[in-house]
Amino acid sequence: MTGGENERQETLAFVEIVIESGVESTPSLPRMPLKSIAQEYQAELKRDIERVVRLQFGDKIRISEIEIHDGSVVLLFLLLGHIYEFMESPPGKVIMGALTSAEVAMKLWELGHHLNKAIRHFFTSHQAGPVSVSSVASPNPKIWMVRPTPAFPDTSKLLLGYLILSHAALLALIMWLVVTHIH
Repeated sequence: MTGGENERQETLAFVEIVIESGVESTPSLPRMPLKSIAQEYQAELKRDIERVVRLQFGDKIRISEIEIHDGSVVLLFLLLGHIYEFMESPPGKVIMGALTSAEVAMKLWELGHHLNKAIRHFFTSHQAGPVSVSSVASPNPKIWMVRPTPAFPDTSKLLLGYLILSHAALLALIMWLVVTHIH
């Protein structure tokens, strides 16, 4: 991918992955610090993340450079692409119309789930011992104009129409009874 193509892509989502060690290093079982593993094998880590993103969204969605922060190891990156490419995931299946917020959330939750498994495997394979992995993928609010998913269909207009018509029918019936019984 050339730099020009990368510049035209939009930030679709922000992804944060937190990795914490499940076991402390001891003299009998030394462990390499998680941050050291992440930095030393950063290219491999990025390939693993790219593989998960590619399986989830196809070849057109990319990730930015991965930032590694202190504390519990925190990986930060962006999903880059275009909305229409995100809407074609899984590849070949085009979602018609605007995505609901629930659909976007589900796609990002699935990405997080697969990333957690891949990251856990990555650190375990590099002798880090058991690790706890949690991820959050948040849609970029500047470009996602998703319609909210209603909790229930809006039936207020239907109910109002029913009330007006039923009361009009009852009023007509009462007027007919009064007019026919007075004569």
